[in-house]
Amino acid sequence: MSVVLDGSAGITLPDNGALSTSVGDVIVVSSTGAVTTPYQPSFYAYPSTATVGSNTTTIKALFQTVAHNIGNHYNASTALFTAPVAGSYQFNTNCRFDGVTATYHNLRFFKNNVYLYGSYAISTLDGSYSTLSLGVVTNLQVNDTVSVHVYVAGDTAWIIEPSSSS
Repeated sequence: MSVVLDGSAGITLPDNGALSTSVGDVIVVSSTGAVTTPYQPSFYAYPSTATVGSNTTTIKALFQTVAHNIGNHYNASTALFTAPVAGSYQFNTNCRFDGVTATYHNLRFFKNNVYLYGSYAISTLDGSYSTLSLGVVTNLQVNDTVSVHVYVAGDTAWIIEPSSSS
């Protein structure tokens, strides 16, 4: 039995339900109708060491340890994700701060090194620990980059802990 991928164009998958390339299956449709795309870009990274920041300075959060990086589109040395194709992408991050005695601190996504409007988390808590989480869905073009940036106001020494992630 064939599985129809696009009925209007008459494109069908072979009997095993897999659309393949020389590197492997790119779309698999099971006999129960479940669809998987094993090469869909995805990454999970976290800091290898604590990042220390200072007052009123925006810094890029560094997530140097990569747990997975499907497609190799995340660069741990630059802390940038580069879009391989145009489309909608979802990004999530959380940063755990230590030693925060700030007026406020915030977490933002940047697209092509410019603040991505609408992606902003802020806290006015002060104390030993604080965690901010942020998610965004955005449209990217090929080679657009996304990174996480942090800003703290009113604190001369704060730390992003390795328990953070992106």
